[in-house]
Amino acid sequence: MEHYYDYEQEINRLKQQIHYLNQHINKLNEYINHLNIYEYYIQEMKIETVKGMLQLGHLIEKEIKDSQGIHRFYIGNIKINEIEDSGTVSVGITEKETDTESPKVIPEEASEEIKELFEEIKSHLAIEEVPVFFQKLAVEPKVLKEVWDKSKNKLQTTQIQSFYEEILQILSQLPDGEQDLDLSNLTIEEAVCEAAVTRIETYSKTLIMMILLLQSLLPGYLKKDLQKNMMKQKKIYAHVQQPNGQVDSIQLMRNIKKTFELRELPTSYKDLAENSEAVTYLYNRLVVIVSSEGEDMFKKMKSHFLETVESMEQDIELVELDSEQMGFLYGHLLTMVEEYSKYVVLDYLVVPMCK
Repeated sequence: MEHYYDYEQEINRLKQQIHYLNQHINKLNEYINHLNIYEYYIQEMKIETVKGMLQLGHLIEKEIKDSQGIHRFYIGNIKINEIEDSGTVSVGITEKETDTESPKVIPEEASEEIKELFEEIKSHLAIEEVPVFFQKLAVEPKVLKEVWDKSKNKLQTTQIQSFYEEILQILSQLPDGEQDLDLSNLTIEEAVCEAAVTRIETYSKTLIMMILLLQSLLPGYLKKDLQKNMMKQKKIYAHVQQPNGQVDSIQLMRNIKKTFELRELPTSYKDLAENSEAVTYLYNRLVVIVSSEGEDMFKKMKSHFLETVESMEQDIELVELDSEQMGFLYGHLLTMVEEYSKYVVLDYLVVPMCK
């Protein structure tokens, strides 16, 4: 006996499911639109003495959500008469929570197949360490394999090296302001210098792979991206000193991170966090760059990206990847092209301190 599939019945069933889903979405939107928002405005706070820890950052910068709605706190003037030796005050410096860093596969813990790919990547790019971009792609081994297999033959080692040297040429045109900065008393560990130089090369050579992928998979994106600012504003966040007159290195680092809209600073900056002279030097260099030609320099770098890939073969087709895997790839590409562009600049500023 033959069985016939009732397509009409199946279509009606799917339509009914869509109807139920739309109803559910409408209910969720209705709930969100009518969620209560509670705002608390405190015009002034007067505190006689702080003996322990007073933390107001959470009240200022975080939204507290509960089943009753959203609670926002705004505080105006704060007057503190005395802070005892045991007391600490933190006002408005607690950062909003951000998404945790996306997972990656570090080379030491990778499978044999991934380790082989990592070694091939290092060899082809002529670099010493596996770029974080490829470590993150390795979370989805099929994505890493497909991306590398389809893109590695599009760029010769000589082209990659040439691109790296051209990036260095662009970086050498950064406004320095070094004539006003005394480097004679600056000492930083040789390992920090070597790591910064190594990473500049790694970032640059990985960038050309990423922008070739972007231009192939999202034609027109790089041209549109030229109009996007890479820094939050044209002035770096204010210089901060501690009550004893010493430079607050931690706050300076936060200011740099905010200005460049980065979730994390380059490793070299973390390594130098305790070196107040080095941090001050980096900060002062960035003040000059941000306030003068910083954004123009980033646009020049992006233009160079575009000119480079437009002269190359751009027929990368990742036919083996499904939509979810492509979304995974796009997410990392878009994020890390911007991140690496900023890291190249920030690490380059470390080099003049190396002796």
